[in-house]
Amino acid sequence: MITKNECFTYKEFVDKYQSYLYPMLGAHISRLYNRQGGIIIDMGTGPGYLSSELVERTGGKVHAVDINPAMHELTSLLLKKKNIEHMVSCDIVDVHNQHYPDDYADLIVSYSCLHHWEDPVKGLAECYRVLAQGGLMIILDTLPNDKKTLQALERSIVEPEYFRFVREAFEESYSFEQIEAFVEQAGISAYELKQFNFSEEDMIDCLEILEELVIPEVDEDANAKSWILIVRK
Repeated sequence: MITKNECFTYKEFVDKYQSYLYPMLGAHISRLYNRQGGIIIDMGTGPGYLSSELVERTGGKVHAVDINPAMHELTSLLLKKKNIEHMVSCDIVDVHNQHYPDDYADLIVSYSCLHHWEDPVKGLAECYRVLAQGGLMIILDTLPNDKKTLQALERSIVEPEYFRFVREAFEESYSFEQIEAFVEQAGISAYELKQFNFSEEDMIDCLEILEELVIPEVDEDANAKSWILIVRK
């Protein structure tokens, strides 16, 4: 678990280099969810940006889950600023041993978190247990990227204290074959696993928001690849 100071440094990194991602993630996930309300679990919420987006887009009851209390401190500040703290429960939960009952959540999402899980098979099995019948689970994370991509990202993210988060994610990431094995070992037979890219619809949906944000320029070779796992129970 990273320290409180490292959590705040991570938020600074996200604010500078990744703030534009969360509106588009919210748009993409909400489109797949395709309903209003329900119980939503954001597994590994970090500073709370995705939880906030999901509340505003779905009106659902969101559980912002993180094992690190410092991340909940950051999430609470964000939710109070947006006046939506009454819609979100900040839960300190270990993905491998969740206290939620069977068939509880209508939507479970996790962004850039699975590579931190000590036992991905157990974590996936627990998420699937908690997912309600007819529910949707969406997990996104980075793929292993080549040395050229990593070097390009390092040229783009010049602060070493920020770049470490990218480097560590790459070092801990899994291949398609590994993810498939984890999913099947977790007892999940019906799923879709593919490379993730934002759609034109995502960008159009967030156009006004994106126009207000400063989107950092990155090296043309900094085209990191990610995957998305979609499970419908």
